[in-house]
Parts: sequence; structure tokens; C-alpha cells
Amino acid sequence: MDRFRPKYVTFDCHGTLINFQMAEAAMDLFGHLLDGPR
Repeated sequence: MDRFRPKYVTFDCHGTLINFQMAEAAMDLFGHLLDGPR
């Protein structure tokens, strides 16, 4: 099994240091559990 080795680690959840795109990540993971856009 390959180990995932990130190039960097950040604790910034507000997007001020990097553009992590939290909403897109949440939709990818949980989109099948949600209704359509409102």
C-alpha cells in the first residue's frame, strides 16, 4: 500500500493562505446525501 505524503500541511479553513475550495470538497464527499441547489 502506498503512503500519502503531502507536500505541505495547513490549518487555514478560511482560504486566506491557500485556495482549498471547502464547498467543492464537501459537495464531492456528501453531494449524494443532499437535495439539489436551493
